[in-house]
Amino acid sequence: MKREKLRPLRIFISSAMKNPGNPERRRILELRTSLNERLAKYSFIEPFILEHDSSSILDLKTEYLTQLADSNLVIVLLDSEYPIPTGVQIEITAARNRQIPRLFCILPAKNDKGSEMKQQPLAQGESSWVQELPKSDDYLDEIENILFNQMVTIYKAFFDKNSPVLDNDQSTTTTFDEPLALDSSSLFEKAMFNQIGLSKEMIRTLVFHDSREKKRDAPASAIDESVSNLILRIFFNKRLPFDWDKLMLSGIQSANSKVILTEALKKVLTARLKAVYLFFSSKPEEALKTLKELLKTVEINEVPTWMFQDTLIDLRNLLNIEGEAKNQWHSENPYQKQLDEFPQPFYYPGIDHSLERVYSWVRKEENKTLTASSTQESSYGPGIALYPDSLTDAFVLAACNGSIAQIRQLPKNLNIISEMLLKKYQNVEYLRDVLQNQLLMGDSHERMALWIKHYNYLVGQFSEEDALSLLQSSQSYPVDTEKLGVEASTLRLVGDYLSDKSFDDTWTVLYAKIKAWATTPVLIVQPTIDILGLFRNSFRIPQNDIIAILEVLTPSSKRYYEELADIIVGAIDYTAVQIDQRHRVIAVLFAIVKNSDQTRFMGARMSMVRTKIVRFCRMRMVVT
Repeated sequence: MKREKLRPLRIFISSAMKNPGNPERRRILELRTSLNERLAKYSFIEPFILEHDSSSILDLKTEYLTQLADSNLVIVLLDSEYPIPTGVQIEITAARNRQIPRLFCILPAKNDKGSEMKQQPLAQGESSWVQELPKSDDYLDEIENILFNQMVTIYKAFFDKNSPVLDNDQSTTTTFDEPLALDSSSLFEKAMFNQIGLSKEMIRTLVFHDSREKKRDAPASAIDESVSNLILRIFFNKRLPFDWDKLMLSGIQSANSKVILTEALKKVLTARLKAVYLFFSSKPEEALKTLKELLKTVEINEVPTWMFQDTLIDLRNLLNIEGEAKNQWHSENPYQKQLDEFPQPFYYPGIDHSLERVYSWVRKEENKTLTASSTQESSYGPGIALYPDSLTDAFVLAACNGSIAQIRQLPKNLNIISEMLLKKYQNVEYLRDVLQNQLLMGDSHERMALWIKHYNYLVGQFSEEDALSLLQSSQSYPVDTEKLGVEASTLRLVGDYLSDKSFDDTWTVLYAKIKAWATTPVLIVQPTIDILGLFRNSFRIPQNDIIAILEVLTPSSKRYYEELADIIVGAIDYTAVQIDQRHRVIAVLFAIVKNSDQTRFMGARMSMVRTKIVRFCRMRMVVT
């Protein structure tokens, strides 16, 4: 017979977090802290309170709802002297929607035992476990007694909703004879996450670059193969198999044989996985069409709420991408409007909890580094692999659920650890990782420049291999309308570290793309600033190529005349250009002035352009 043990009972303590201007409300704050400390002494209880000064990257609302959804009981502390705080009411509603047991403990007022306050949760349908605490010098004991009196009921709810967790040294397969009914918080068995060895190894290597670990020769399962193919697509631009979505769905079903998927869920997963394949095959318009068709045929009550919300998020983002390709921006995105109509914020089961686990660890490690206390030990060691593995689990959930938005977050999530390692070890390899992850997220050059400026002594150690690695990563960016800007930003970052041959080869390919972009009948606006920034700041670009692009853009790009004039003044080498090139540049300058006078491009910006022209002329490029 297998030895099993239960996870600790997770108890979320809900109360007011701060009371500015109301110091008399101190008793509710002291009670929540004391209750948390008291319950933490019991090995079978894991209490949680959210500190307002938390440095989590997650916003407060997302963080406390993430913790609440993973809890087995919510203790709500209310003070009869004051109405229910807005944040507490949100937590009560979220717990009720997720059918998490609630225990209401009401502190009496001076002239009321708590009966008036009791009517508020009763009016919301809270028919039991609403307790008016008698006046006491020790409310902590009163709450503890109520809690333990109800413990059998709480554990019954716990057993109804959760399966036992085995010791690490035991098999992780379940012992149920009948298939598990679908739970709205997860579609997958825990055993599935023990079948993704190759994917976890790939993520660890991306984070730590440790080649000492034994490498796997093959994926551990069909699901592992599909997930690892997706990782290769995101970081190394490896094309997905043509039937990736079908293989993924087959892998999901074989790895979760005890989970019942309704026909509606199968239909939703099939469409969402197809949309993932299309998106990462650089076909976002077809992915959008697929999800639009899905939305016409699925009812909101046929799938978990979070999955419906996640589909709307993907639709919103894909519609924005479609708008970029047409220079259209949807100020009132219809899918965002649908998202706003949901009463509770979007929470992603499993993923948010895994991310918060990593964020929490990083915060603790960075605090240790900052305090430099000799009594604190760092967790950087063999056990550190636990955290990229948590990120892999989150990625697997995103991939299996067909969430484009969450899959695209992988570089950003890895950056949680990469930034911490860079700060601690100040290694050029980790700086390259940070820049690579930001490029894959489509971050602006200005954002990346902050890291380069702070670690400029490491940038000087960049090798040509580092530069080529970043250029290769930029090829993986999945959205064509944005990819050209990412490629331009990458060359701007690393162009100085390439050999003449590597730069020439890279520039030849990129210039052909830029020329095609510049000569389209309708210029796509999205990558313009990144491309012009490359021309202004990379001094290895041939002068003739710069002038040729200026000539093409000038008639149709009046909104960028300031940037074009800046390129003329800052990037044209007036001592080296040929006479015919000088004449071409002068023609561009006069065209800027002429066209500007005929438009609303006046005032301060026109004055700036004129200043740049005067400066150009003073450089004696004009030969009379």
